[in-house]
Amino acid sequence: MNLENASSVLKDTAERFQDIPPTILFKTDASLRGIRATDSAEVLALKNGYLFETTNGGKKKYILDGFFTSDGLNLEKPRFPGESSQSKDQDIRLEGSSPYVLDTIDDQFWIFENNKPVEQVFLSSYAEYYGKKTSRGTPMEEVVSVVPNGCLTVDVYGYCHFWKEGIPCKYCSLVGDYIKGGSKQTEESLQDITETITEALKEKGRWQGFRVTAGSDPRGETPYDYEADEYLKVMGAIERGAGTKDLNCRLVVSALGKEHWKKLKAAGVSAVEPHLEVWDRKMFAEICPGKNKYNGYDYWWDSALNAVEIYGRGNVCNQVVGGAELAKPYGFKTIEEGLESTLTGAEIMAQHGVSTTLCVLWVRKPSVFYREGQTPPSLEYYARLTRGLYELRKKYHIPVGFNDYRRCGHVDSSLSRLDYPYITV
Repeated sequence: MNLENASSVLKDTAERFQDIPPTILFKTDASLRGIRATDSAEVLALKNGYLFETTNGGKKKYILDGFFTSDGLNLEKPRFPGESSQSKDQDIRLEGSSPYVLDTIDDQFWIFENNKPVEQVFLSSYAEYYGKKTSRGTPMEEVVSVVPNGCLTVDVYGYCHFWKEGIPCKYCSLVGDYIKGGSKQTEESLQDITETITEALKEKGRWQGFRVTAGSDPRGETPYDYEADEYLKVMGAIERGAGTKDLNCRLVVSALGKEHWKKLKAAGVSAVEPHLEVWDRKMFAEICPGKNKYNGYDYWWDSALNAVEIYGRGNVCNQVVGGAELAKPYGFKTIEEGLESTLTGAEIMAQHGVSTTLCVLWVRKPSVFYREGQTPPSLEYYARLTRGLYELRKKYHIPVGFNDYRRCGHVDSSLSRLDYPYITV
């Protein structure tokens, strides 16, 4: 992807896709290219309480809970100069020095491109529970994160069996965390979650729901038993912290069986996301070898259908990694072929009550895609896919639900804010 002439690409795309608001196209392009922050932006963000300073593996980093456009669209966090830098080739978005720069004008934040302001942006203050500790001394910001602004996120465990076995999804770059971490919650770690949720909910009016996620663990007497059991433990901890099972909670989870879906529903889960990632059967096997081995394309697809029976239409979501199906040399050769495959799959899913959302392809070290030298497709591709997924949701009256613009960052679901009759609350 050419990192230069961002404004001309954005303008040209906006002229050809006038049914997509320019801020959504900007959000997509900024996600593709990345955003670099200046020293002055960092100073102002720290001064105003937008950045929370912490460390990860001895490296300094900032937590930024909310970063959005004037109409409320969540943007990806920029890279701040004061953070401990990783190698320049960590992320292809910034290898060529992204043209998008976060800077300031009169103590306000703006995105610049070629030294010209192109979009005013806003940052939110970090959560009030940051900097506090649980009764056993665990920093609360390490227990529950805010992703995106307004959504409390709990990582069930830092582990993915696919990485450990050497068969990760090829776009995934989480190997460092997801091999070293454990796959079991302890009484102490569950108590940490309960205490942090209790503390977080003292900040009234900020939170719109919960998001619970983990890497895949297919082990057990039936597929993904271990993983489902850990989710159930965490749901219990959240319930104790919140004092209710009415949690407004979604799980980003592996393909579970119907009995697991029922147990999680009873535990307070409102929506689930067993992501197929790639629609084409052969591409699924190539790009998601772990999911293909445990337990194959049909199993993952059937799991989503079973979940609709339990959670209802629109409360089951499939995510596609947009552009993964174009990976060379085994992917589709043209954008048209890739879009046709993905949108065909999304329509079949919509007919069965499953929503599909889009994730922009990031090629990061140490993913397999990075080693293969893959690159994301053009902004035009994402505009066409965004429009297609949005039109399918309208055609089949599929609510965007927990992936709306307030509670998630998908570029395509941002369009559905115009369709409140189809949005579940």
